[in-house]
Order: sequence, then C-alpha cells, then structure tokens
Amino acid sequence: MTGAAPTPTVINGYKVKKVLLESDTKSTYIVKSKEDGKTYMLKMINAVNAHRHEVRKFFNHIRVGSSVRHRNVIHVADCFSIAGQD
Repeated sequence: MTGAAPTPTVINGYKVKKVLLESDTKSTYIVKSKEDGKTYMLKMINAVNAHRHEVRKFFNHIRVGSSVRHRNVIHVADCFSIAGQD
C-alpha cells in the first residue's frame, strides 16, 4: 500500500500484535494492552486524509459502541486522539 505510514509497534499503551488493515485513511490492528494485558481491536482514522463522511461514520461507530450493551455489538473500551499523528 503506497503512502501508508509504517506500522507502529506501540500506540498509546497498546502493543500492536497484528495488522488487519492499513491505508492512507484508516488502520485496524489487533493489540494487547500494556495496562491490563487484554487483547483488543484498535481502529484509527487519519482525519486529515479521510473524507468528511468517513470521519463522521467513524465517530458514529464510537458513539454507538460506547452506548450500546449487547453481546453482538462491539463495545468501545477506549477512545483517544493523538496529536501530530498522520
């Protein structure tokens, strides 16, 4: 994938175990928390390169995942912004 940044090894306290998707606008990883040792899926969006509707859709998923409690819905465990990240 041309233009994508190199895969980071640690993102905000989460160690990257596996890359699921990397593009100019989105990245998805399987990560392990350095704090609790649990495995999570970490999704990132490059709001600078992404279209507005992609950014809106991304944040809607966060809002829904944070508010809904159901066994078939992924729960948002953490949400953060990293200044200066591409």
